[in-house]
Amino acid sequence: MYPKCVNYPTLEPGDSIDLPPNSLHTFTNAGDGPCRWLNVHSPKGFLTFFETFGVDSNQEDAFQKSVDGQLIADVLRQAASYDMHIQLPQ
Repeated sequence: MYPKCVNYPTLEPGDSIDLPPNSLHTFTNAGDGPCRWLNVHSPKGFLTFFETFGVDSNQEDAFQKSVDGQLIADVLRQAASYDMHIQLPQ
């Protein structure tokens, strides 16, 4: 069972937020320009997920590659191996 989703505020540049363990969450860039964020995960070890599924932003068509259907399907299929539990919208 997944925990109840909590609505968190919109963060401004330089803001941070600490999510409790097992929090259902997502994030999006609501602005007009590029967005950068730093994720800190504890316990450590989540780096392997990004090494496996991440797309280098310097690649040509990086965004399109990062949302490719096959890549998304692979993430969904293997998420639990990275202690991620993805709940799709209903």
